[in-house]
Amino acid sequence: MLAVVTSLITALCIFGLFIAPGLAGLWFVICGGSFGITFILAFALIGMRTSDHRRAASLSTMSQATAYLIAAAGPVAFGWLRDIAAGCTIPMLSLVAVAVIQAVAGLGAGRQRQV
Repeated sequence: MLAVVTSLITALCIFGLFIAPGLAGLWFVICGGSFGITFILAFALIGMRTSDHRRAASLSTMSQATAYLIAAAGPVAFGWLRDIAAGCTIPMLSLVAVAVIQAVAGLGAGRQRQV
């Protein structure tokens, strides 16, 4: 549940930049806190959802490789969307969509089961 809440806080902060850009400092501080929580939580869930160290290593390798690949493509995709849309509205809304997708994934990862 914590993964869902922090992901939705991230979405709210990004959306908040549209609604009240004058409060950008506040949005960035709150968003930074939610980023920190979700980052640490991702690593904690790997250990909590595996039954032994071999599975933890395997899951960690797969999830980190996938996450860093997506993260490396993010700035390029953001810039591409900005160029096509001639502004930052569509790229920022795509970040909100990614945060909502992260919340859905967090709902699945937060279940009480092991892989």
